[in-house]
Amino acid sequence: MIMKIGECPVQVDWEDNETVEALKKKEEMRKKIIDYIKKEYKAEPEHLWRSYPDYIVFRHSDNSKWFGIIMDVSRDKLGLDGDGRVDILDVKVEDPFLRDTLIQQPGYLPAYHMNKGKWITVLLDGTVSFEEICLMVDEGYMVTASKAKKEKIRPPKEWIIPANPKYYDIENAFDDANEIDWKQGAGIKLLKRYKPEKFTFEVLKDEYGIYTIRGPRGIPNSLSAALNK
Repeated sequence: MIMKIGECPVQVDWEDNETVEALKKKEEMRKKIIDYIKKEYKAEPEHLWRSYPDYIVFRHSDNSKWFGIIMDVSRDKLGLDGDGRVDILDVKVEDPFLRDTLIQQPGYLPAYHMNKGKWITVLLDGTVSFEEICLMVDEGYMVTASKAKKEKIRPPKEWIIPANPKYYDIENAFDDANEIDWKQGAGIKLLKRYKPEKFTFEVLKDEYGIYTIRGPRGIPNSLSAALNK
């Protein structure tokens, strides 16, 4: 059987149902990301290299800066176990704290083939949820936007960062100081305390649509307003 993944036809054994399913999921993820970018940012996918037909670039229409690149890369080039290839998304992330925090999470890697100090690689194999991928696309779009565009877009400067209670005494971390060291090498400063019942997981889920906090994610406008009251 011949399946088309990206721009390339792939020969697949009819009996290898696992491979067929994996290729379908790969194509579905690509389509979802492309559709999201088209809808939100009116950016068309560009195939710039004849030798790499599955590489897709997304850029701003006014300043031509790239804000995302989808690539099909050998797993070994990313330092991953196993054979074969995997789809990745490279996006620009200028905030060093966010970048250093992300690469500690499953599915995030130092940028492949781009400036590792300003870009990050996101695996598109299901390790990172589609919602999180969209947030990273948003971040990449924002930091590469022209000044005129940035003035119209609310920058995602506020983030929810999960902390493991096995390593951090979350409730008492700021008892003796207003600033503590974070394992990624940055300092976190206490701005405000909230009552324990104010923002429970149930409240975050029911009132603000936050169901999981597996990794760093942007804070919705509604939650930002509540936090800053």
